[in-house]
Amino acid sequence: MINRESFVGLQGQSEAGSDGSNRRAVDSFIRFISSISKLDKPLVAETVDDVSSNTSICESETSVEHVATTAPAASTTTATTITPTAETGSSIYRTFIASITGEITTDQTNQPVPSTTTSSSQEPTIGIMNVAKVEYAFKQLQKNLKLITKQAPDLYQLKLVLDSLDTGAAMELRQNHLITIASKIKSRYKIGKLPIFDEIIAGNVKFSLADLTKLETQLENEIIPPLVVNCLENEVTTEKVTLPPLPPLQDPQIESTVFTHKSYINNNRPDPSPPPGQGKYLINGHNERLEFLGDSVLNSLVTLIIYNLFPEATEGQLSQIRSDLVNNKTLGHFSLAYGMHNRLKTLITDLKIAPDQKLFADVFEAYIGGLALERDLIELDDIRAWLEQLYTPMLDNIRSTYIKPPIDREAKTQLYSMIGRNEVHPQYRTVQQGNPVTGKDFIINCTMDGELLGIGSGNSIKEASLRAAMDALAHESQLEKHYLARQEIELPIRKRRNELKELKREEKIKQFKLQQQKQEEEAEEFGELPPPSPIRTSYFPLEPDYTIPLDNEAKNELYASIGKTARTQPTYIVSKTGDNKHIATLKIRGITITSASDSSKKKAMSRAARTLLNHKEAMYEISKSF
Repeated sequence: MINRESFVGLQGQSEAGSDGSNRRAVDSFIRFISSISKLDKPLVAETVDDVSSNTSICESETSVEHVATTAPAASTTTATTITPTAETGSSIYRTFIASITGEITTDQTNQPVPSTTTSSSQEPTIGIMNVAKVEYAFKQLQKNLKLITKQAPDLYQLKLVLDSLDTGAAMELRQNHLITIASKIKSRYKIGKLPIFDEIIAGNVKFSLADLTKLETQLENEIIPPLVVNCLENEVTTEKVTLPPLPPLQDPQIESTVFTHKSYINNNRPDPSPPPGQGKYLINGHNERLEFLGDSVLNSLVTLIIYNLFPEATEGQLSQIRSDLVNNKTLGHFSLAYGMHNRLKTLITDLKIAPDQKLFADVFEAYIGGLALERDLIELDDIRAWLEQLYTPMLDNIRSTYIKPPIDREAKTQLYSMIGRNEVHPQYRTVQQGNPVTGKDFIINCTMDGELLGIGSGNSIKEASLRAAMDALAHESQLEKHYLARQEIELPIRKRRNELKELKREEKIKQFKLQQQKQEEEAEEFGELPPPSPIRTSYFPLEPDYTIPLDNEAKNELYASIGKTARTQPTYIVSKTGDNKHIATLKIRGITITSASDSSKKKAMSRAARTLLNHKEAMYEISKSF
């Protein structure tokens, strides 16, 4: 008996590597279920900002939401009033985020260029390549489910295997998370909790009228937000982006220092003897020291954020990500978006309001330095939480830029199954040799019939070729013509194959009918044959034992016993040999039981009857009732 304690080691294990077919089957099964679940995402409405007065043209068709974020009030002590020459506040932030995520583009004059993107989340469409991918996924699902249900061990079998292995091998198998999952799936399948598996394997999934009613009810209850329709050519459509609240500075002295530029101090130098307790803020009187502190704090907090957010990233990738997050242009955008330029005290008169001005990045770093100083550089959790919210739109885009997706080891197989054929199929050509020592990646092009389908890079040729296939699969529009070309060639072949299969099926039916007709004719001629017997005929014929005494009552005893249990009677066929002996062959139910010889017919029949009576197992078999 296996109890709960026997399986403690099989629960909650961390995933370990395994190259077995069971692992690949479980991987494919999980990927398929994940891909199906992604089709249930609802549509998300977009918003349009800065819409012109002509919006009324489409008001009857769509609703327009204006996005605005109020920046902190401008300081009343600024020496020079700076008039913005470009969009400010939250619109700068939205434009910046949209530009790095590819939703809108900007020309050299920083004027928005209309985007062709109309929706950031659309209903999944069933196109040609979608059909091909679903077909491939279903075939893989059938194959993998069949493999798991046939070859995977159940939990009981896995326990027996673990007990029979040595410590090292057992530990390795126990830590194989995928084998454990496969054994649990097999166990649930064996106890009848996964009947859908048999339907999938057989290609005959049942869907009742009651199921259809439930599906219709679910669709009726789903609320799909309306999409915003672009009616004007000069509209810029982007996602709704709002700035997280700026943590306030509580100390007026720190706040004043944050927004004081060095140029302002040169002509307005403070008293060289600051008030007691305020010297640490007013040394030099400008924000450069706070900028220095803020730069260090920002780097540390951003490092912690991305270190936890991207556990799969390398040291080099983390450095690139951090550089993008804390460079002057990014911080300048944040500074302008929060309106910090309006509060800055400076004597620079020809200052251009643009994100690439280092001065605006400096004041943003100084602000973070001021926040950290107020907290004595200890309690920085609220600053980190604010930065995480502020960087979220960028982090989502950075993940796709720097972090490679997991390798799909079925990518090349899937690509070939969709567009490949004997004459023309995907080719993989190395265009750059890698060097594991220097960290230089291999680069491989995936082409077909002279057309570039995808490019992949990796630290090995195998990884690079798989990523090239993954890249090709991501560009569905390129694959459509190859898929259609394959279908055009294979359709007549498939049609002919189906015709031959149908001819073979008809021939089998014809042969079966002829055989059935022949059996019916034989039955009419010879009478009905007895049904197949459940008797184990391997016992017969029995060898007679001539050493036992002759029993003249054996024949009557056998007659009574067989007649009572089997409702039939023994039959004796007697023949005479050349030496004047008689051979009696005993038959019951058409089965030859034994043959015995003696000097007379009676003695030979009695000896044959006694032979069967003395063999208890044979007597039981021949007396079965059916």
